[in-house]
Amino acid sequence: MLSGRAPATDNALADAASSAAQDAAKDAAQDLAQLRARGMLRRAVEAFGESCGESCGESHAARAEAGDHAPLDHDAVDAVLGGGLARGAVHEILAEEAGDCGAAHGFALALALRLNRGGAMLWIQEEGARAEDGAPYPQGIAMMAGKTMAGNSMAGRAFDPARIIMLRTRDARSTLWAMEQGLRCPGLDTVLAEVTGLAGACDLTASRRLVLAAREGGATGLLVQAGSGARDLKIASAARTRWLIGAHQSRRGLAGEPGRAAWRLHLARHRGGREGRWLREWDHEHGRFSAIGAGEGTAAARSGASQALSGDLHALPHQRADQARGGAARRVAAAR
Repeated sequence: MLSGRAPATDNALADAASSAAQDAAKDAAQDLAQLRARGMLRRAVEAFGESCGESCGESHAARAEAGDHAPLDHDAVDAVLGGGLARGAVHEILAEEAGDCGAAHGFALALALRLNRGGAMLWIQEEGARAEDGAPYPQGIAMMAGKTMAGNSMAGRAFDPARIIMLRTRDARSTLWAMEQGLRCPGLDTVLAEVTGLAGACDLTASRRLVLAAREGGATGLLVQAGSGARDLKIASAARTRWLIGAHQSRRGLAGEPGRAAWRLHLARHRGGREGRWLREWDHEHGRFSAIGAGEGTAAARSGASQALSGDLHALPHQRADQARGGAARRVAAAR
């Protein structure tokens, strides 16, 4: 009986050994891929540093003298944050609703520009996020950074979009790994990462790894939930702050064109501090946040207005004809 079972036992052991060997080979391949990716990322950051020349060296030397917080140009906001948005930390930016994803990405870019101290910025985009929200628009980035269409600076300290290193990843796990590696790079000021399925990918342990990496390298991490709204999303996280962002109606430009990017800001979580709600817009000419104007009170903050363009909708040609006939009929009736 024992001799009859031996072949089956031997086959089972052989299958187990083969499976273990395959798993080991797969793990080795993943480790090798990560090492190669880490090397490519570091070479990209080093190449940026070499291309910057002396100006880049001066900016990095001045980093030690710069404050630990980036002001958001509003006394109430900065007071709640303890002087501004903390550098060398991780912050989460989530859209209130699915339609606010564009607003959340715009706010994250504005924060990255405000946090910049002369170094490079790493922008990581998961393929799923690219499919849901689209690719970054270079001209729009340049305008928010204070560059004209001709490439000239609107203000004296405009951010150069050429300092942005773009990186595409396969999934959320790869995105978080790349973000951790980027936060450890001394040549980076900011790491902006777009992730789909944030609740399932970034748990408390993963967020702590990001926080430790940011503390070690000095870069600031901006983690953006892409593809869906997150008003009621419950995520355990070690991030310093969590922002819920909604689009707000912008003020009309001088020629009637859409105005500046405007947001409803909800500081939904702040470690060691208070929460708050505000309305802010982005002044791309000076690279800073500014007040939207009259009505920036509590009532305005509770407003649900969320429009992409300023002003009323213009009538189409056939609607204008109907309006003209209606106006003529009313004038005739008034004359009688």
